[in-house]
Formats: sequence, structure tokens, C-alpha cells
Amino acid sequence: LNKRMEQIEDRVSGAEFDIGSLIRKNEDQVKGNAKLWDKIMDLEAKSRHKNFRIFGVPEGDEKEAEHMESFVKDLIAQLMPLIQGEALVVERAHRTLQTRPEVGQRPRVIVAKLQNFKLKEEILKLAREARNFEWNKGQRFQIFQDLPKELIDRRRKFHGVRKICREHGLQTGFRYPAILLITKNRQTHRFTDEEEARDFLRDNPPIMEACR
Repeated sequence: LNKRMEQIEDRVSGAEFDIGSLIRKNEDQVKGNAKLWDKIMDLEAKSRHKNFRIFGVPEGDEKEAEHMESFVKDLIAQLMPLIQGEALVVERAHRTLQTRPEVGQRPRVIVAKLQNFKLKEEILKLAREARNFEWNKGQRFQIFQDLPKELIDRRRKFHGVRKICREHGLQTGFRYPAILLITKNRQTHRFTDEEEARDFLRDNPPIMEACR
């Protein structure tokens, strides 16, 4: 009986060792997959580095233009007079591929790619400063960098925190890929986790109630 018990204990010990080894391998695979996914997202984001998105332009506003590229070029030139001329070359532009919305529904986003990366950066800089543009009988729209959906979802997690910051006059922004920047007393703080950002805001008494 003692001998059999020893055999059972040896087998249990061996099984525990094998399970531990499998767990470690699985953890390594998970880490490796996460790194590969980050590389894929980085490559996709870089493939869009000359792109931007225009939100809020009503469906059909582009119908009088020769094509969407000329519509986007004219739109940018009207809104940003300093950005025009030969340097403003729109390589391609189109609405996102969802089904055309019904009347009264939110219009599809326009995705545009410029030939000049620095010019696209200048457009985004002016868009951040303006936040909203008014055009064609008071219609409002916004311009943002074109990013993969996965990165947009990661940034969207900070929506509540950014809303609190706006209500209390704190400037926010993002550093690639999804690092939230909060500027307080002329000092910029960086956050990769929403709860960390909320903890930071809780340390400020006037903001504390909004963070609960």
C-alpha cells in the first residue's frame, strides 16, 4: 500500500509539473500574440498615416462636385484658407462602406488620403484648435486622424474621463497609440488606464464628485 501511495504521489507530482509547464507556455504564447497584434495594429495605423476622417458632412453634399476628391479639396480650402494650392493634393476620398443611411440618420464618414503627410498634420492641428467647423448653412462637422477600429475602441474607453476634464477646463489629447494626455497647471500627465486617470482627477477636490 505504501509503495502504491508513493507511485500515486509521483504521478501527481509529475502531472503538476506538466500542468505548470503548460501554463507557462500558454502565458508566453499570450504575450507573444499580444506583441504580434500590436505590430499588426502599428502597421495598419502607419498605412493610414496620410489619412483623415471627416464626420458630419450630410449625404449628397458632394453630388455637385466632379468627384469626392475634388469635393474634399474644395471643402478644406474653404475652411482653412492657408491650406490650398498645388500642395493640397487629395489622392483618394470616399465615404465609409456602410449602407447609405435614411434621411435624418447620421451621415457616413468621409475618409480622405492626402499626398503630403505634413499638410495632413497641419489640417489635424487646425481641426483640434477649432474642434468644430461650420459650413453650408450652419452644418457642423469634425476632422480626426484615420485610425484602426481597435485603436479607436481603446481611446473610446477614456470618453468619460475626457468629458469630466472638459467640464472642468482641463485640456486633453492622445499620444499614439492610446495614451491619454491631461494638462493641468501647465503640466501634462500621461495615462494608459482609465482608472488611473480617474484616480488622478480624484486628487483634485473640485473634480472629485464627478469622478465618483
